[in-house]
Amino acid sequence: MSDTQDKDKRRRWGRAVLFGVSAALGVLALLALGALGLARSDTGRRWIANAIERAASTPGEFELVIDRLDGRLPQEVHLTGVRLRDAAGVWFSAGSLALDWSPLCTRIAAAVSIPFPGPLDDAGGRA
Repeated sequence: MSDTQDKDKRRRWGRAVLFGVSAALGVLALLALGALGLARSDTGRRWIANAIERAASTPGEFELVIDRLDGRLPQEVHLTGVRLRDAAGVWFSAGSLALDWSPLCTRIAAAVSIPFPGPLDDAGGRA
């Protein structure tokens, strides 16, 4: 085999490897875009909320309930109707929770707005 044939063979292999890696990266990019598109649909948001509920809950012991998940995922996450409950009942309820962040940033800014019905009187009832 001549030196020229060896170089041609190496070039072909190099091109084949480059094409394979490029194709694999292209498929991964398409899958990521598809997943992002699904996550931004109503069906995808409901699926994500259900997955979070299942992952964070132990039925009968500790349960997380999310009524609605909105926002421009994954940067802006807005949860509506969040409740934490255990065997004794609901012990935390928030009308709205918001998380705004950048996947490329290490800092996370979260905002929690919890409506309080008003002050308590001396007996522990509503004033």
